[in-house]
Amino acid sequence: MVNHRQAVYHGDTMPNVLTTVEASQRYHVSTRYLRRLMEQGTLRGRRSGVIWLIDELSLKAFFAKPRPRGPKPKRLRKRD
Repeated sequence: MVNHRQAVYHGDTMPNVLTTVEASQRYHVSTRYLRRLMEQGTLRGRRSGVIWLIDELSLKAFFAKPRPRGPKPKRLRKRD
């Protein structure tokens, strides 16, 4: 069985990693949101087979930043 926590990340091991499930439970966000942040490059992470691994320091830094409160801005629609 593969130990996903020992997955190689750019030639180095990622000692402090969380799976998306662990991170979503800890930070009360969805796993899809975390995957999207990694795909956008906002969070440092890696896919190991079917499991996404997130660098814990990257995750802590992201959630330490203040976020704007209130409703999301409406998308601008093109009108013909």
